[in-house]
Amino acid sequence: MRKKNILPFLFAFIILAITGCASLQRIESRPVITLAKIEIDDVSNFETTLLIELRVFNSSEDAFHVTGIDCELELNGKRFARGISKTDTEIASYSTAKVPVTMYSSVMEMFRGIINMKGREVFTYLLTGNLRVRDESINSALIPFSSEGNMPIGLNKIFSE
Repeated sequence: MRKKNILPFLFAFIILAITGCASLQRIESRPVITLAKIEIDDVSNFETTLLIELRVFNSSEDAFHVTGIDCELELNGKRFARGISKTDTEIASYSTAKVPVTMYSSVMEMFRGIINMKGREVFTYLLTGNLRVRDESINSALIPFSSEGNMPIGLNKIFSE
């Protein structure tokens, strides 16, 4: 009699395990995020507001929506700015989209970043953060990302298109 009571639970566990594994496979192909644009929006006594655009690549067969993003930008190994954005950007399968993010840098972080640029022709950047996505197979997933590269120094090249 006890075996009959366990059978429905065992069946339910197997179904959940199979569907859970299928959901994990859908987000196995993680989106790639790169820095597409940086521009200065506002400068005040205590902080600088930057507008950046991130290029999100979807190499999956399924479309998804980016619902939010938070990130931190380092220049030459020093924290430079932090940002967060709520968005509803759909990215079709095998496609890309730009996601805008407002970032904030304190006067001290901005000053340190400019001092670190002295005497350099290029600077290195590291962009890290989390991308919040949703699609038909999962309610919501938080996907960590990291993107790094080099940019030429020249305020007209760095902070505008």
